Amino acid sequence: RTKFYTGIHSAIDEILHSEVCVFGDPLSVYVKDIAKNLLKDDSETYKELRFYTLKSNETNAFSTDQGIIFVTTGLISQVSSEAQLAYVLAHEIAHYKRKHVLERFKQKTVLKNANYYELSTYSKERELEADSDAIELYKNAGYDEALIEPTFDVLMYSYLPFDEVRVPESFFNSKTFYVP
Repeated sequence: RTKFYTGIHSAIDEILHSEVCVFGDPLSVYVKDIAKNLLKDDSETYKELRFYTLKSNETNAFSTDQGIIFVTTGLISQVSSEAQLAYVLAHEIAHYKRKHVLERFKQKTVLKNANYYELSTYSKERELEADSDAIELYKNAGYDEALIEPTFDVLMYSYLPFDEVRVPESFFNSKTFYVP
């Protein structure tokens, strides 16, 4: 526990004091408002949580054992509705409530140089637990269940630069630059 909390606090401090972490901005407030709706029946958990936006192209969100949930601008830019973002937040809230971060650390203590992102990856069993809990939070908040599945598509395929929109090569071509 001592090793976990010492390492995690320094990793979180590094993130919080970096140029990429923002709070109090319109996006972070929006994320916090969605979480408030998700936790409308659980004000104690809501009071324990803090929400920050990370300026990153990665499509990601993660929670900490200390009650911090980070959401990247890359994720926000990829989702097509508030409901999709709400599902991701519900999933991260579920990880926090089930103390999956601490459990994962205990499993990974044999790794010498595990960084915080590695410690935030969970087994399929833990992901399914978080999904199950997230679905309940999500439904209780009044979001449309039909939008859960497309959320997984966003998470799975967000690394692709172009999905279904064909961009003509001529768009990039000029007198000084040519894309074959």
